[in-house]
Order: sequence, then structure tokens, then C-alpha cells
Amino acid sequence: MAITIMVLIAGFAIKILWDLFKGKIDLAYLLSEPADPHAQMTAQALGQKPEPPEKPKASMARLQLLIFTFVIAGIYLVLCLESGSFVEIPEHALWLLGISGGTYAASKTIKAAGDSKSADAAIEVSKNIGTTGTTTTVTSNPNTTTNPSTTTDPNTTTGTQD
Repeated sequence: MAITIMVLIAGFAIKILWDLFKGKIDLAYLLSEPADPHAQMTAQALGQKPEPPEKPKASMARLQLLIFTFVIAGIYLVLCLESGSFVEIPEHALWLLGISGGTYAASKTIKAAGDSKSADAAIEVSKNIGTTGTTTTVTSNPNTTTNPSTTTDPNTTTGTQD
């Protein structure tokens, strides 16, 4: 039974390696977080010259999850091959994988919350730009909104912070 599973896993590994070799699977940004997608939208809404997209940044949470998963899977594979049957996974290894997965999930949650604030700010800027004859001052703070009621000149709208 163990040999059948090992052959099946080896078959999947060969297929994945073949797809990597043929270029069907791109690993260029495997260990990086995506760049800020809303920076371009905000620049375009403000009528600024579009800049090249930001380069993705390295993600320590992804690296940690990848390394811990491969190390524990490799050790488990070696132990199974030595004993000739499936062995029990140590509790400490499961805790380590759980903590690593939790760290990755927390990093994704924090990133999603930051992207949500950036998207809201970009949408607000886009709405204000669409108004005829107005200009908008925007700061780098994603919590900045514009308030047309503070207009002193009919052709100028200034941004205020909440």
C-alpha cells in the first residue's frame, strides 16, 4: 500500500516538474506578496503620469510556510520509507505547521485590510475628480477623504482627514 502511494506521489512530482520545465507553471513570484494594485488606479484618477507597477515584495510568511511544510513532509517521507509503513506525525510538528499556517493567514488578513482602505481612498478620489471644475488635494494617508462642504472657492476642494 505504501509503495502504491509513493508511486502516485512520484507521478505527481514528475508531472509538476515537467510543467515547470515547459513553462506552464510560473514560480517568479512564489515567495512574494503582490504589489499595491490601487496605486496605479489612484495615479490615473489624479491625472498623473502612470508609473510602472511596483515590484512585489518578499513575503516572510510565505517563505516560512514553504520551508516548514517541505521540511516536515521530507522528514515524514524518510521515516515512512525507513519503517516501511506510515508513522505517526509528532505533535510538535503539527503545532509548527499550525503556527506557520496561522502566521500566513494573519499576513493575508492584514494585507487585505490595507488593500481595502487603499481601494476606498482611490474610489473617493475618482468620484471627486469626476466633478467638473474641481481640484482635489490628496495625501498619502489612505484614510484621507474629501469634504466638499469646506470649499471656500467654487473651483477648489481641499482634502480633510477624519
